[in-house]
Amino acid sequence: MRKRGFGDRARAHHAGRSRLDTASRPPRRSVFRSLMLGAATAIALVSAPLQSAQADTLEGAILRAQYAVLNNDFASAARFHREALAFAPDAPELLRPAFYFSLLVGDLGAAARVAGPAAAVDPTDKMARLAMIAEALRDGRGAAAEALLTDPAALESLLPITRRILLGWAAHVQGEPERAAEVFTAPPPAIAGHGGSDTSAQERALATAYELFGQTHLGLMAAADGDDARAVEAFAAAREAAGNYPLRTGLEAAGALTRLGQVEEATAIYGELLARLPDNPLVIAALEASEKGAEPTPFVRHGADGAATMLYEMGVSLGAERSGADLSIFYLQLSRRLKPDFPQARLSVAGALVDASQYRLAAETYAGVSSTSPLAELAQIGRAEALARADDRDEARVVLNNLIAAGGDSAAAYLTLGAIEAADRRSAACASAYAQALDRLTDPNWRIFYQKGACHEQNGDWPSAEAAFTAALEIEPRQPDVLNDFGYGLVVRGKRLDEAREMLEIAVQGRPDSGYIVDSLGWALYRLGDYEAAVVQLEEAAHLAPSEAVIIDHYGDALWRVGRRLEARFQWRRALSYEPSDKERALIERKLEVGLDVALAELGPNAIVDLDQAQDRVQEKVQAPEPEAEGAGPPHDG
Repeated sequence: MRKRGFGDRARAHHAGRSRLDTASRPPRRSVFRSLMLGAATAIALVSAPLQSAQADTLEGAILRAQYAVLNNDFASAARFHREALAFAPDAPELLRPAFYFSLLVGDLGAAARVAGPAAAVDPTDKMARLAMIAEALRDGRGAAAEALLTDPAALESLLPITRRILLGWAAHVQGEPERAAEVFTAPPPAIAGHGGSDTSAQERALATAYELFGQTHLGLMAAADGDDARAVEAFAAAREAAGNYPLRTGLEAAGALTRLGQVEEATAIYGELLARLPDNPLVIAALEASEKGAEPTPFVRHGADGAATMLYEMGVSLGAERSGADLSIFYLQLSRRLKPDFPQARLSVAGALVDASQYRLAAETYAGVSSTSPLAELAQIGRAEALARADDRDEARVVLNNLIAAGGDSAAAYLTLGAIEAADRRSAACASAYAQALDRLTDPNWRIFYQKGACHEQNGDWPSAEAAFTAALEIEPRQPDVLNDFGYGLVVRGKRLDEAREMLEIAVQGRPDSGYIVDSLGWALYRLGDYEAAVVQLEEAAHLAPSEAVIIDHYGDALWRVGRRLEARFQWRRALSYEPSDKERALIERKLEVGLDVALAELGPNAIVDLDQAQDRVQEKVQAPEPEAEGAGPPHDG
């Protein structure tokens, strides 16, 4: 059985992938789950039955907050928890979810207001403490930030490297850049352990990390203070520690060199970055500005910007690790609080919101990236994907068409548009979008040809579909999904059946657990007249995909051909229970009345081919093509 092949297009973000399917996923992360449990626990605060709760009461606010959480509406959950908190301002059961939901959805001012009381209830709450530190740095209260960072609770709740860099910026906010420099460049703390080679390796890795972060932030501080020579020296030390220039470090080193008049050296750094990060929009924009004689301004202008950079770096790092991914979005949101004009942080937050199934919030966050930012195109593509996942594909299509009309006609934009058109079964538009993407890629992967072929086939253009499938197989000759769709397409048209069977045998070898692919092979054997072999394959396919009406119907037809007619009728009745299309239902019911031979004879000599091509088949999820040469995903330091 052929899968439609209209998979979702995956875009890599810092903390995972967003896909253009429309199924709502529950939050997967431990912090989110604990917040949901906290919303339920808050009900213990109320004595009156929730069913009788009024809107302007504690009970009513808690009920609405719980309902919002259960419906995955985190923005409303944040608002209603804060409403409940107004009735019971010291309730720890409300303080934590009010703070975390507000921070999660980007209501950063509200989160800042609740952070202090939340930290007072639980002094070891890392995020509440970080929010208080961020707020102090944002307001220029360096001494207050330093006090929070040196409190014993901070030693227990904050990563030592995060604490150190933030302490450096707190010193800078207090007008003490040399003390800040000493903090940034101090030796790393000793590793507790019993010696040995493992400890030595850990110590070396720790020393490298502290050198990289310390020298990077020393360079950022020097550039902010107008000392570009010192900044260049510090960034070079960071490069030596890392082995190459991380993105932000390299951009700032090149900027400092440009301001010193050393444009050739700056251009060399841009070249080094592009060699490792081809088509990166931030590097391209900086290089183009340099070639026009523009003098870049430092990314970090003051202590709050520097702290924002550190929190962003930690959010990105945590997002890449399974054990820390649940905290990533909170670091990223605090980074945005400190530096609102931080498009990389905004893109990363939006990607994390997609991972949390907050598609509308993600779309709004993407929309906040300035149209003048080098990341504007990526933001609009991400916005369209988030809207599509929120079942608003019409608006997603408008966003992408506006982007393309404005000149943002990259392969990534057309790939996203193609996936959206495919989801709405607009097959001609889908094929056109994938063709436009292919025109813009020098080294496309097989998936793009595969998706294009699936669109052509749905549009009834088999010659174009065959050409696209052939191109996909030239890149990946044994790819099961392509072989399945190509082979099945030949089978249902009664063409080159022996060749189709060979394709499908290879596909089954690659994916023996796919009921759809095993069905395709079974149906090819059926069409070749090898009914006994067809029964074997179709029985296995029906076992692998027990609720797929078309597969069960195929199995029934094969059973009929080998004389097992009672079993055939049983399978046809089973198929009727799994919602076949109207045309399929009518034929199955007729087969039950008069048998397979009479039912097909009544439909004419080409009935089986016509019905195969008309069947509405259920597709499997297939990861859609990545625009490998387009630098998809938000650029970040690394």
